[in-house]
Amino acid sequence: MDDVIFVVYTNEPFHYLTLPIMILKRISLLSLAVYVVSFTLFNCTYSLSHEKTLIETAPSLNKQDSVAMIQVYHKIGPWGEPWVLEDIHTWCGVTVELDSVKNEYRVVEFNYYGNFRGQIPEDFRQLTELKVLGLGGGTLSGPVPPWIGELKKLETLYIGYNQVSGSLPKEIGKLKHLKSLTLGNNRLSGELPRELGHLSDLEKLSIVDTQITGKIPRSLSKLKKLRRMDLVRNKLQGKFPVQILKPGLLVNCTGNNISELPFDIWKDNNPNLPPNLQKNQLSGEIPSWVKNTSKWKKFGFYTNNQQPGYGLH
Repeated sequence: MDDVIFVVYTNEPFHYLTLPIMILKRISLLSLAVYVVSFTLFNCTYSLSHEKTLIETAPSLNKQDSVAMIQVYHKIGPWGEPWVLEDIHTWCGVTVELDSVKNEYRVVEFNYYGNFRGQIPEDFRQLTELKVLGLGGGTLSGPVPPWIGELKKLETLYIGYNQVSGSLPKEIGKLKHLKSLTLGNNRLSGELPRELGHLSDLEKLSIVDTQITGKIPRSLSKLKKLRRMDLVRNKLQGKFPVQILKPGLLVNCTGNNISELPFDIWKDNNPNLPPNLQKNQLSGEIPSWVKNTSKWKKFGFYTNNQQPGYGLH
């Protein structure tokens, strides 16, 4: 098994630490610091020539990733404990992964709930191995930038409890490996882009407490892996597109302005679950056959508590 060499700084001369690669395939920087410190009690002795070899083969953080994260810290930080920019062990919220071929670490996650400020830094686009981007809490403003579509390996995108505004860019549909998209508690507006239907790996879609309006795009019917969709307390309107429903998919659209839900969804031979449409603008008379179905008796409350002046009867 190949080994990774670390230099450990103590009050004594250099101590060197050899760790198996399998342990370090995926490790957060903070965990790495704890792991290294735990080994500082070992006193290893090597010749000068061996020391030189160890230093030359020790992996380091990719230069592009390092510069990008330092710029991000300056632009929207600080958050958590203060960073020592020369010591990546202090970079809270950052997770790295070892590229054993290039013998260097790459930033694969930035995920933190802090007190962010400013706008989403363009420096994130330099993190070409990024799989998770989480920006929660603060006063981040401005739009979700179109370059977000360049983060081709992104699997999780979370931007919540900030002041991000404007329409979602259509480029977000280029994130082919995205599994979870959460964009809640912001000032987003405009309509949902139909390009969301290109997110073929998406399993969870959550857009909550925004000013997003318009109709729910029918293109969401292409999301074969989608298992949960929360579009709660927005300004969505019009007829609910039953085409997007599929067996096992849970849909919650409480607190919008949706005005119509086709009654066919209540047929007992329809394998799809009805969406939760409480606090919308449904109105009209419920056919007697609907009230006699098992599905209505179990899920009929999904149509209760419509906005004042509306309601099914």
